[in-house]
Amino acid sequence: MRAFKVLMATMALTTIGVMPAAAQEAGTVGLTLASESTVGLTIQATGRIAVRPEVGFTRSTSEGTGSGGKRTTSSWSPGLSLLFYVKSWDNTRLYLSPRWLYSSLTSADAASSFESKATGNAVSAMLGAQHNITERFAAFGEVGIGRSSSKSDSGLSSSSSNFWSTRSTVGAIVFF
Repeated sequence: MRAFKVLMATMALTTIGVMPAAAQEAGTVGLTLASESTVGLTIQATGRIAVRPEVGFTRSTSEGTGSGGKRTTSSWSPGLSLLFYVKSWDNTRLYLSPRWLYSSLTSADAASSFESKATGNAVSAMLGAQHNITERFAAFGEVGIGRSSSKSDSGLSSSSSNFWSTRSTVGAIVFF
């Protein structure tokens, strides 16, 4: 819970600190949709730096026969990326981006009142490219490497894990 409060405060302060003035040109704040089921904002802080707060949410329900019963799983994952633009060609910009993501997953079995929970943190280093197709629409792609750590507790047992992985995503930005 403490990580959530710290994340929300950081995102609020970062977003407020880089919000554009009303007189700035179009294209400084945009709604971001990414392939990993996240939605967020891309906020141009300066010509070379952008902030991208994001959040993902999933909920699923499955039903089985016998002792399986109904199982509901839900997760949410807020995150924050900083984009440092390092090179530009016409309408395409190359950037480096550190990214932090928190995740929380809860799974409950209705028949047995059994519940398991897992939380995790991930830090990634990304290389990305953003191409502005029009003044108000852009597409982007990123590749990189990240380190994740997670803890889970089912009431019967608990575990923790740490691992390295590659990461890639594509997405679109609609600027206001």
